[in-house]
Amino acid sequence: MKMTIKLRLVSLLGGLGLVLLATAALGNLSLHWSHQSLKTVFDDRVVCLRQFSIIRDAYDDLLDASRQLRGKQIEPAEAKDKIERDLSKLHKEWSAYLATYLTPEEEALAKELQVRVDRNDAIAAEILKRVTAGAASDFEATHTDLLKSMQATNATLSKLTALQVREAEAEFRRSETIAGWSRLALLAALALAALSIAYGVYVIVVQVTRPLGSLVGVLQRMARGEVDAEIREATRGDEIGAVGQAVEGIKTMVARKAAEEAEVRRRADAAAAAERKRTMVELADGFERAVGGIVGLVSSSATELQATAQQMTATAQETASQSTTVAAAAEEASTNVNTV
Repeated sequence: MKMTIKLRLVSLLGGLGLVLLATAALGNLSLHWSHQSLKTVFDDRVVCLRQFSIIRDAYDDLLDASRQLRGKQIEPAEAKDKIERDLSKLHKEWSAYLATYLTPEEEALAKELQVRVDRNDAIAAEILKRVTAGAASDFEATHTDLLKSMQATNATLSKLTALQVREAEAEFRRSETIAGWSRLALLAALALAALSIAYGVYVIVVQVTRPLGSLVGVLQRMARGEVDAEIREATRGDEIGAVGQAVEGIKTMVARKAAEEAEVRRRADAAAAAERKRTMVELADGFERAVGGIVGLVSSSATELQATAQQMTATAQETASQSTTVAAAAEEASTNVNTV
């Protein structure tokens, strides 16, 4: 079964529509993936780095308060407020960090850091207890314990910080890979769209415009009287073939009409020839009759002339006879005269 031009164009438009939808969907997916990648980098990595920085600053401030207490450089009440503020801040940030997405490796480091945080809380609680007990309390031991614990805490925080950087880089690599595949898919969609457009141009120019031009040429030749023009497009199985078959029917009708007109002209010519023949016969008959009349008239005149000639001959003979008689009488008279 041959595809009609309508089916080809509908298929082409449908294909272009699918390509357009696929391109739009792929573009939206790419944007969604990029957004998700940026979101996870920001929410799960950049925010975590900021939280680690705040936690580290809070511990540094706590360590500074412990050092000032050890050196009696700060009032106990001020130190207490400072330590409680630092603990509240770092606990808030630590709880917020634990609420983010954690990889298995990150969960292990978070558990390790949780142990450090609990240890630091215990030391801070001891410092606050001594601050409450009075200014004469000794903070040397608590400061030393806090300093050692902070070293381990900072080491774990450094591991978590390095992990955030690695995960952010890995997420960037994944996003880059997805972007590369999306780019290839978009290029493939564009290539498919270009092929579809090229096929559409081929269908319009080669399958529609050119055959229609050929049919127009056939009609023009038929208008000039070339009723035997070949119509190759009539063998096609599409709309152009239907038009070609219609033109073929027109050509057949024109040929039949031309044959009928030729037959009418032939009959008219035959009738005219018969009429001319009849007229010639009538003219010949009239001429013959006229000539016959003239011949009859001439014959009659000749007969009359002959009769007249005979009469004149008789008259001449009579005149001659009378002349002879007169001559004889004259001669007799002359003789008589002479006698006298």
